[in-house]
Amino acid sequence: MNWHNLFLPSTETERIATLLRESLVELGYNLYNPFDLIPGKAYTQPVRLFVTPPKDGWTRVLGNPEERVLGTLSNISLCLSLAFDKEKATIKVYAAGGEGDVAKLTPYLKPGHTPLDLQKALTRQIAFETQVDRTDTAIPMSALPDDIQQMAKGVNTKQINKMFGKLMKQVNRQTSGDEAAARALLAGDAPDWSSSGGRHILALTSLLTLPQNWHLLDFVTLRDAYQLHARRQRNANAQLYPGDAEVMAKVPDALHYLPIYAGK
Repeated sequence: MNWHNLFLPSTETERIATLLRESLVELGYNLYNPFDLIPGKAYTQPVRLFVTPPKDGWTRVLGNPEERVLGTLSNISLCLSLAFDKEKATIKVYAAGGEGDVAKLTPYLKPGHTPLDLQKALTRQIAFETQVDRTDTAIPMSALPDDIQQMAKGVNTKQINKMFGKLMKQVNRQTSGDEAAARALLAGDAPDWSSSGGRHILALTSLLTLPQNWHLLDFVTLRDAYQLHARRQRNANAQLYPGDAEVMAKVPDALHYLPIYAGK
């Protein structure tokens, strides 16, 4: 699946983050901080997560969660696992240490919605029309792996754009000159909410008490904003390059989110 997030009806954010870290270490992962001045080690099996501050009674985990920790996480609270690609969505609920019946979401339905509505959403009998398009990013810095982004810190934006231009030419050749395909290849992490899988997820979550428009914040936007805010926290006079202020403004409270990075 291209996109995978977790949702827990809990305000115990710190406890959730702690359990995630402990569970990853037990599975053999090494925790690291990619936002330090010194670039972290590049891992072949990375897990990159952010735990959000609680909102409307829910805590969200953005990133690529390790499937084996979901049961453990559900010992704190019910854990709703949502994943999708262009073709389909995968919806699972974990409770009391293991996978459970999706009907356990019933207590979290918005007023006016019924278990029948929930069942219809799960079986795609409820359509969700959305105007949300795939994130339109030129060829963003965020398309690069974390270790490469660390190396690029402080590099002039014009030089970066020049590098992207060369990269685009190479990818264009691989995609027979199809620019849209080239951009999709380079920025493949952007969730496509207008896809079949994306609409299925939105149809379900529209029935739940999740924060409104929760899906507008994606992992890449949060990660980039966090990195810039962290740099400014270390040095209030750190230089901002063109576009940095806009990225920071998208998530002004980025440092309230808890990053969890691990790899092996």
